[in-house]
Amino acid sequence: MKVFLRLAILTIVYMIAPLSLSLLAGILAPILGCENLNEGFAPECPAGETLYTMFVAGWYMFFTIPTGLVALKILVIAFLIYLFRKKRHQR
Repeated sequence: MKVFLRLAILTIVYMIAPLSLSLLAGILAPILGCENLNEGFAPECPAGETLYTMFVAGWYMFFTIPTGLVALKILVIAFLIYLFRKKRHQR
């Protein structure tokens, strides 16, 4: 059962990783002096390219969220089958 929980947590982390990067870039930009962080171009500051890359990584959510949801559905189905078989063998 721990395997299913670990896989579910890993799948959720996979789904929200791009969002986390974008939010982190948005939080760090003013702190590092990058006032104009957007998806059009990298800002002119020391960490501009890195922040720009992190910010644009949010677009990967269009891939990671749907595939993560499919993976979670498969995981729930596999877990239910596991529980059903375990209960059936206990009788």
